[in-house]
Amino acid sequence: ANGAKNDIWKEDGAGWTPFQRAAFKGHDRIPEVVRWLVLQGALCADDNSEEIQRDRIYPRFCCGNVVERWKIKIRGIRQVVSRTCDRLVEWAAEVTQSHSSMVMFLLGTDQSCILQSLSGHNGVRKCIADFVGVEVTKGKHLRILRQVKDVLPSFIRTEEDEEDEEDGCLHCSNCLHCSN
Repeated sequence: ANGAKNDIWKEDGAGWTPFQRAAFKGHDRIPEVVRWLVLQGALCADDNSEEIQRDRIYPRFCCGNVVERWKIKIRGIRQVVSRTCDRLVEWAAEVTQSHSSMVMFLLGTDQSCILQSLSGHNGVRKCIADFVGVEVTKGKHLRILRQVKDVLPSFIRTEEDEEDEEDGCLHCSNCLHCSN
C-alpha cells in the first residue's frame, strides 16, 4: 500500500485539499486528476465512506473581517469550482448511464443464463466494458459516481447562493468568528 493514500483528504497550508486545488485549476474542462481524485473518494469523509461530504467541495474561508476585494476573489474561486463540479456531474451521469447500458446488454432478460456463461472467464466483463467504452467498472467507483450524479448538484453553489451570503459567512466551519 502507498503511504500517501490518505493525502487526498489532507489540507495544504492554505486549507485546500487536492480536489479543491485541481477543481480550481480545471477551468474549462475536468482534468483527469479531478476524476481520479473523485474515484479515489476525495469527496468522501474517508476511505471507508462512499457518501459525498458537502465540506469536501469548496475551500474554507472565514469571513470574519474579510475586506470586499477578498470577498470578490473568494466568490470567483467558488464559481470556478462550481463550474468544474457541474462538468463532473455531467461526466458521472454519462459514466453511470454507459455502465447501466452495458449491464443491460450483458444481462438482458435472462440474467442467470448470461452470468453462468461468463463465470470462469476472469476479466471477460472488463474486456467487454473496455470494448464498448465503459470508463468505470469497479463497484465502489460506480457507487461514488452515483453519489456525484445524485447528491453533488444539491451542494453546488450558485450565483444566487453567493448573493444571499453578502452579509453572512462565505463558508466557514470551526472558525472562531463563526462559532460564536
